[in-house]
Amino acid sequence: MDITSPWGIAWVTALFEGPISFMMIGVVMKSMDPSPEEASQVMGAVRLRTVLKITLPLVAPGVLSAAIFVFAEMLGSFPAALVLGTPARFYVITTAIYQLVSKYPPRMPLAAAMDVGRLRWVLLAICVWYVVLSVILPVATLLFASIQKLAVAFPTAANFTLDNFRTAISMNAVRSAMANSLMLGLLTATIGVVVTGLLSWLIQCSRLPGRGVLEYIVMFPQAVPRLVYAFGMMSAWVVF
Repeated sequence: MDITSPWGIAWVTALFEGPISFMMIGVVMKSMDPSPEEASQVMGAVRLRTVLKITLPLVAPGVLSAAIFVFAEMLGSFPAALVLGTPARFYVITTAIYQLVSKYPPRMPLAAAMDVGRLRWVLLAICVWYVVLSVILPVATLLFASIQKLAVAFPTAANFTLDNFRTAISMNAVRSAMANSLMLGLLTATIGVVVTGLLSWLIQCSRLPGRGVLEYIVMFPQAVPRLVYAFGMMSAWVVF
């Protein structure tokens, strides 16, 4: 198998995402009731039939969740696709955008508006639906429950109240937690901007010896793990 082919890149990414899939499916299996499988074996069913008829349907939600998660992760995959796919001129969305913005002059408008043809309306609908499910619906549900005396699906007019907000604001613990969160957010943002701004200046604008090494150190938390993994897999295929 060619490690720089789509199958090779998919293999490397699957190995990297394997532990996450293992944990998601393993949790479902640990919480699964073993009595249906035991009953199937007592009735004389062979192990393969038990797996196909009982085990797989029970773990299907976990398998589907893991598949959706890994699929979404693959859509945003960059390091492995860059390291392994670029030599074979195999580009995904992320590496294609990278190629456009890394050219001189950078082609920012084209990178920001890649033509997806007739799929643009489908992708737009998926994005809108995702925002509705992940942001609007949860926030609306919390707000709807917070203005009720007793949280129910179909409240009467007498059940609506703002006392919950008055009570929460009057509690010292709530006020302290809100103040601490705001303070921590401001401090984190301030320190992060100052430090990374200084590092960016040292790396890009100064002639400091070793600034190239400093750039790798700054990128270590995000870039190194997957890049190292991709390089390691590529080297293994080349050597062996």
